Amino acid sequence: MTQFDQEHIEVDAFDREYPIEELLPQELMESIGTDSADMLPGQWAILNEKGNWHYRFGSWNPTLSGRLTNRIVEKQPEGETICVRSNGSCIALFPIEYELEIKGYMAVCGPCQAKHQLLETGRAGVNLLKQLIRLKHQTMLTSGLHGLVVEESYADLKKKAEQLSISEEKYRNLSANLEIEVQKKTEEIRTAHAHMMQQEKMAAIGQLSAGMAHEINNPLGFILSNLTTLMDYAQDLATLMQHYRQLAALCSGNNRGGELPSIQDQCKTIEKSEQTLDGAFLLADIPVLVDESLSGAQRIQKIVKDLKAVARPGESEQELINIHESLDAVLTIVQNRISPKIEVRRVFSPVPLLYGYPQEISQVWLNLILNALDALENQGTLTISTQAARDQVVVTISDTGMGIAKSNLPKIFDPFFTTKEVGQGTGLGLHLVYHLIAKQGGRIEVHSQPGQGTTFTAHLPTEKG
Repeated sequence: MTQFDQEHIEVDAFDREYPIEELLPQELMESIGTDSADMLPGQWAILNEKGNWHYRFGSWNPTLSGRLTNRIVEKQPEGETICVRSNGSCIALFPIEYELEIKGYMAVCGPCQAKHQLLETGRAGVNLLKQLIRLKHQTMLTSGLHGLVVEESYADLKKKAEQLSISEEKYRNLSANLEIEVQKKTEEIRTAHAHMMQQEKMAAIGQLSAGMAHEINNPLGFILSNLTTLMDYAQDLATLMQHYRQLAALCSGNNRGGELPSIQDQCKTIEKSEQTLDGAFLLADIPVLVDESLSGAQRIQKIVKDLKAVARPGESEQELINIHESLDAVLTIVQNRISPKIEVRRVFSPVPLLYGYPQEISQVWLNLILNALDALENQGTLTISTQAARDQVVVTISDTGMGIAKSNLPKIFDPFFTTKEVGQGTGLGLHLVYHLIAKQGGRIEVHSQPGQGTTFTAHLPTEKG
């Protein structure tokens, strides 16, 4: 810094605090509310550090607004908080920090059943606002610098003005492109999450592949054996048929030149051939072989159909789902994991169809049932029950296995958390279960006692989300 700079540039002018009203002016907030409507919920607002309302998006009840103001005045919360309203919705409150100071708060309102998504959306919104505050603050400092250098020489002032113009243009471009970058990163995260979900699904299917190959090979083996036997029967029948054709030729008087034996001799040949072939047994055994082969082919067809329903990527459109068929399909493909010492109880009650994503629902049952079978360690009872509740289908999957330690219960839905040995679990199964049920607009509960077993209860809404 030159001597001139030291004498004429006041550092204190840059140290003053800017309120959130200056850092996030109304025109900027209006732009965010318009351009980011598809990213943020229908109700969100910005309040300053004293609880005064700066900007509101959506319809906010005056009484509710006053309660939020009082909460900020009384509590001065330093971390994110969430409260439940009497109408079943939730309000999440997030502090907006900049340079280690709370400049204000962001309030986000949405349904409690999507609380996890509400928190993620609020955090993304706060990060966006912090970026805008940083850009706005830098622009203010740059503008302040412009006012402090007016006493410098014209050449220096012109040079600084050019630098200022470049800097301001850079910040304008950053501000304009910020939303695009946020959307791009959000889409990348969604793509990565979908890829991770499919990988976890295929990993679960991979664990079952050897057993499913055995399930398919069993019926395939006796189908091939039956077809070999049927081929031998066909050759025997062809020989017998040839004798009958010769008899028919004799009966019709077509024995030209005495080439064929007499009718009496041909009948003896047929009788001897039937005794040799055991024709009565052959005719009785053919339908049995065909029935067995058809049954085996249908068994293979069901395994392939159920495997396809579970393993293929999820559809983008919701459709009506029969929960009992979905559970039975999963039980079919995990059949090889169910040892003779495990009792499977299906306590199915009449339940309505529900709207959802079929493959994703199947993934939920697959992960929960595989976890239960791992906990049982090849002996015990697996109980799957369904019942209809108010506008919901409730599915309960219980096991009498080892149970989950109380200290681990709060963490079981966290990504990459697992109590299995290294190499035996990814820690993503229950995380995906939680995510997929939340995507359906439902919720999941878990109750466990070490040494007694674990129960997962999924509540899924029947109305289309």
